[in-house]
Amino acid sequence: SFTWVRDYTLEKVRSETALHGVRDLTDTTFVVIGDDAGLVGRLESELRGRGAQVDIRTFSDGAPANAQHVVAVMPRMTDDSVTEIGLRSGIEHMYKMVPAQQSGGARTTLAVIQFTDVELGNPAPVSSAAAFAASVHHERPELDVRVIGFDGSTADAVVATTVVSELDSVASYVFATYDTEMGRTALQPRVLASSDYTVRESGLGSSDVVVVTGGAKGIMAQCALALGRKTGAELVLIGSSQRQAGDEIASTLADFTSAGLSAHYYRCNVTDAAAVAGVVAQIEVEVGPITGFVHGAGANVPRRFERVDSAAAFKEVAPKVLGAANFVEALADRDLKLFVGFSSIIGFTGMPGNSWYAYGNELLDEMVMRYAAGHPKTRTFSLAYSVWGETGMGARMGSVNHLAKMGVMPISTAAGVDHFLRLVDSGPEASRIVVTSRL
Repeated sequence: SFTWVRDYTLEKVRSETALHGVRDLTDTTFVVIGDDAGLVGRLESELRGRGAQVDIRTFSDGAPANAQHVVAVMPRMTDDSVTEIGLRSGIEHMYKMVPAQQSGGARTTLAVIQFTDVELGNPAPVSSAAAFAASVHHERPELDVRVIGFDGSTADAVVATTVVSELDSVASYVFATYDTEMGRTALQPRVLASSDYTVRESGLGSSDVVVVTGGAKGIMAQCALALGRKTGAELVLIGSSQRQAGDEIASTLADFTSAGLSAHYYRCNVTDAAAVAGVVAQIEVEVGPITGFVHGAGANVPRRFERVDSAAAFKEVAPKVLGAANFVEALADRDLKLFVGFSSIIGFTGMPGNSWYAYGNELLDEMVMRYAAGHPKTRTFSLAYSVWGETGMGARMGSVNHLAKMGVMPISTAAGVDHFLRLVDSGPEASRIVVTSRL
């Protein structure tokens, strides 16, 4: 059934560690990876105090091929910008910290320490490991995962003691964050009630120009057309494909014409900052000042983690993450009325075969939350959808029926578009919204 679709926010709720005694670490070897010598040293001391052997590595070393238990210390970043160099570095960090799969199904451990923005409580850009680690855990149930976030000002000794205590949890997957007073929280979905939809009008009208990446095909084409009908705005669709007579791009533009709307198509590699800056300048000369941005560009190539090298991971993640970052930079001095990122529920839950897709979507959600905090007058949100039934990646890759057999019901095109349009002019204070059918 396509009829049951709900919006959720992800709320931080107080959560206690599910302990069951103290884990015996005697003669267990932990590889501690990180470039923060002070914290790495504290972790070594705590682990040795519990009887473990410790092998210290930097991220340039990575975990050795026989590593069974790994603690990875992500960098404390103060710059919230996302660059190609930073994204490649983040991918390398993820790639190098996963312990090797052991013969006979022996249990392995991956504990990731990440540091949060003081005000937002979100991990630094390119360091968000939760969805990535969840995806790898789904592929390898014998891998115990701990993703633990701390405020960047938390003392090394406190971080080390807390992380080692989290190893005692009986849960196979843990994602928790500690605030400045060491209160522990976890994310919990909450379905939105009608009272949560406060009016937050974008103010878009017929004089506005809205850029939609990925907007000439599939889900994004449907949402762009509906946004045009709702607001009368002029739509500029950005894609990577060359337009040809009779193709899907031409069909999308014909749909706009049939509806009495104006739309334009520009080809652009959104991962290229210079190309994005160029196309923005061209649009503003040929169409008009840009007042809205909807980012739907992305790539998804389902494969198990170990079958993807870092170059292929970058190619999959870049359109989603660098594409957004490049447009944020190119539109930095514009007073946008609307800023939307289309992401995926996989950026919260993870999914087997989708570790890099999960990583990219979680990063996009974090970027949108940062944009919202810095632009309070712009209607800003990310939409983390579950699979759509009639269009989009799930339909194109033939995974809808498979997911339905697992109890993941698809969203109809009409319902997915309706939820997007509703949130354009109303919604909760939170900027990260999950939209899903029955799971």
